[in-house]
Amino acid sequence: MNILAYLIEHKDSNIGNFLRSTDLRNALGVVAQFEVQNGQILPVDFTENLKTSRGVRQNGAIIQFGLMHHEIKGVYDRMQHLLKRVDAGKVKIF
Repeated sequence: MNILAYLIEHKDSNIGNFLRSTDLRNALGVVAQFEVQNGQILPVDFTENLKTSRGVRQNGAIIQFGLMHHEIKGVYDRMQHLLKRVDAGKVKIF
């Protein structure tokens, strides 16, 4: 099971949909950030979430993608539900 896809209700079965963040404060609020430089869109290091109420954000040359505040709360709620199911033995883990 792709846990992130389950938690964000992605519905895509692509096995490559795994995400690993080293900054837990922004782990889902910002998942990709790009900057337009000389007519090209280039990946750049994440900055602070530009607007928690939008999934796609733009500020000048910066384009940012991430989950909205209520989506992050939904992930947390589903994670708690999943952990309860694991603890109850209803989900097989290995």
